[in-house]
Amino acid sequence: MRSPVNSTNTDGSAAGLFGGNRCGPCLLVNAALLLGASALLSTVSLASGVAVAVLGVAVIARKGYLVPYTPQFAPRLVASLPWNPFHADTPTDARGYRKPTDGEAVLTALLQADVLEASGEELRLENDFESAWTDRMDSLRAVSTERVAECRRAAVPDASDADVSTVNGNTYVVLSDETDAVDAESWLSPPVAIAETAAIETLQDAPLGEVQPAEAARLLPMFLDTCPACQSTLDEQPAGGCCGPPETGPDGRPLTALVCESCSVQLFAFEA
Repeated sequence: MRSPVNSTNTDGSAAGLFGGNRCGPCLLVNAALLLGASALLSTVSLASGVAVAVLGVAVIARKGYLVPYTPQFAPRLVASLPWNPFHADTPTDARGYRKPTDGEAVLTALLQADVLEASGEELRLENDFESAWTDRMDSLRAVSTERVAECRRAAVPDASDADVSTVNGNTYVVLSDETDAVDAESWLSPPVAIAETAAIETLQDAPLGEVQPAEAARLLPMFLDTCPACQSTLDEQPAGGCCGPPETGPDGRPLTALVCESCSVQLFAFEA
């Protein structure tokens, strides 16, 4: 079973063109190098230049970059540019607001409330809850991000506000709590906002004891197989993306993440 941690649900900085676990700086640097090499080779042989360009694009599409060790130098190189299109001081899932979750306690409450069921050493969603949660995610997927934020506010009216903000072309549902003195914002990508909002609504009548629906909803994405926004398959990849730094758990070990293969959003991070 995946061991939950206080995960950071981050929107990937990757361009969606090539799918999961890609990053903008790596793509930019490799595209520039490939363009230069292809153009230079084309002065000798046009066919060879085109062939190199096609092969290079295929390798980048498969691996995320063409030049070995790109993640070690591309982000620093792009950051040194006078104009960095990928720079954004956007907090993601700020821990001051999204307080640490006792994963084992939450999972126990979900088991006792028949939201989860045990099958040997594995946990899985109970069929009725899974069906209701999926139906609600389907409904939220069909509406605007602004409407998702409105539903989030309505589901937890006394805990936080929820607004929509766009940074560098990426849209987020921003949770804020004016009563919290430090880091009182949490930025959720649309897939994470859809999953958590739908879970909170579906859990409203569940007998969770002292566990709040919003707290439980943060762990439920670990049971997803597809992205709530685009319905693409979720892959297990190193948390933090190809350019890092890698996300680590309380014991310092690297975490694994569920990442959408199409929109590159990290849905959940967990200990392997």
